[in-house]
Amino acid sequence: MQMKRKELPVEKRPNKEWKQRKGRMEQRAYRVQMKQEAQ
Repeated sequence: MQMKRKELPVEKRPNKEWKQRKGRMEQRAYRVQMKQEAQ
């Protein structure tokens, strides 16, 4: 489980990069969730 990664301090990285990465991680997690529910 890599959920802990989201709890890193946001101040340590540029805001735009953080938002992009967070959005990508959430998209991937959402897709995985949908796949699991579909089975």
